[in-house]
Amino acid sequence: MSRISVAYGLSQIVAALVGGYASDKWGWLAPFAIGIGSSLLALFIIIPLKEEVNKDHQWTFKKFTGAINKKLLLISLLAMVGFFVAFSTLYGFSQTWAVKELETDRQELGLVLFAMLVPYTLFLFLASRVQRFLGTSTTLALGMVLLGLGAGFIPFSSSLIMLSLFQALAGAGLGLVYPTTMAESIKNVGENVKDEVMGVFQSIYALGIFLGPVASGIIATRLNLNWIFLFAGSLSIAAIILVLLLAKTIKPKPTPIS
Repeated sequence: MSRISVAYGLSQIVAALVGGYASDKWGWLAPFAIGIGSSLLALFIIIPLKEEVNKDHQWTFKKFTGAINKKLLLISLLAMVGFFVAFSTLYGFSQTWAVKELETDRQELGLVLFAMLVPYTLFLFLASRVQRFLGTSTTLALGMVLLGLGAGFIPFSSSLIMLSLFQALAGAGLGLVYPTTMAESIKNVGENVKDEVMGVFQSIYALGIFLGPVASGIIATRLNLNWIFLFAGSLSIAAIILVLLLAKTIKPKPTPIS
């Protein structure tokens, strides 16, 4: 799973750089054309692949409801907050703020996203090691604090470099939170309900991806852009309450990395 996440992160890094360069060189429509072409290429690559289907596994409503518990809900809510913050700021209004306040050009916008994606991808890979060393609760708390501080301090950026540093800090936090919550959601779960558990987890955290931009748009309209980052940062740090509640359902077993 971590390898897939890292591959996903690396593809975003390449997309950010290529998209920024393409829009600066050929205009705003160029990244969309490249995206369509890449999607079609991926479609042709996956068509020959065959999916292994477990015919003995059958979905039932009873099995689905039985897979839901307090631990799963807390982990899913924590991931939802993380993605709410990320799609409110890092993937969205950070670029808008950069254009308005720092007057960045198209290529620089790609660098702003690139600054977040590099540490995000790095910590996707390192998260399991950090979790083994610090324990699950501490890793999640650290991730939410880094995410909150990085997102919350973006309005105080006086230069593109400072903005990039805050983006990187937030990206590192998200890189700790996402794989840790995903792994913890299916930990000690029977194979017969693992698909259902992952479905619940993904459905809940996807709400953050949807609600983040919606809420941020409302905040920007009624207040201003700065309040988006202040609210998102505060929400991320406040989510430590969820971590404390989650800690009661997890037996911390930090072990040194060999």
